[in-house]
Amino acid sequence: MTQLETFMENLEKIPTLEETIVQAEVFGWKSVVEEARKALEAKGWPKPVKPKISFENLEFPEDIDSLSSVQLASVAMRFQGWFAYVTTELAYVRAEYAVIEELYEAKIGQRMYDMQKQIPTKLTKSVLQGIVLNELDIRPWFKVKLQKEQEKFLVEGMEAGLKIQCHAIRDEQIRRMSAQKVEIASGSF
Repeated sequence: MTQLETFMENLEKIPTLEETIVQAEVFGWKSVVEEARKALEAKGWPKPVKPKISFENLEFPEDIDSLSSVQLASVAMRFQGWFAYVTTELAYVRAEYAVIEELYEAKIGQRMYDMQKQIPTKLTKSVLQGIVLNELDIRPWFKVKLQKEQEKFLVEGMEAGLKIQCHAIRDEQIRRMSAQKVEIASGSF
């Protein structure tokens, strides 16, 4: 059997997400993250509540100049609420990812060390990783790590987009206030 055939056969043996999570819970990574959350809550760190308006309904106005000051303030509050919520969620996602990555790296590092001791020739780190990743008990960790990494990237993207939009709204509010001050100073208000 070729390496490709072996790989394809093993690929079909990858466990489902539920099985993956159950296997990962043996190491208690979720309990580590929960303890960290509890510690932050005990210190009184605020956790913003999820805004009532859904993220899908959060739209940046096409013509921000056409909004009244009250409408602009309302839009600003919605975006700032989501920005605060997403920023906090990002911190938790990063913490979960860090725990999973550390456990994964420790597990794969130990396996690579054990494997290198059994082989008489010195192999490079990437070759050892490739061999170790073919082992079925490592794959669930790799899968969970990839899923959390993707979640982290998505939330980071949401945060970056919201930050840009919040800054644009703030800049428009500042522009309006500056224009109003100029009008007051010139006496044409």
